[in-house]
Amino acid sequence: MISSWPPKLIVYIKRYERSQTNESEASKENELMDVPHEAYTRLEKYITSDESPVGIDAKKTHILILYKLMEIERKLDNLSHKVTIKAS
Repeated sequence: MISSWPPKLIVYIKRYERSQTNESEASKENELMDVPHEAYTRLEKYITSDESPVGIDAKKTHILILYKLMEIERKLDNLSHKVTIKAS
């Protein structure tokens, strides 16, 4: 039945349901993801977009993900370089 509803309506309903989640449930969810509550809240505020049908700004989100992946890649390269030097 829900699948016959307009997609935007489903998104709004899901957003409403998320907004009704109490703090302890949100806290438990954050712990499962191993994200400190303060960081989760800060990131959530940063990527949230009321103009987007999914509730987040896709461009900001992708830029953030790509930036973090590039940081990880740089750190791995540095570690790899250090290991190579020690092995020589």
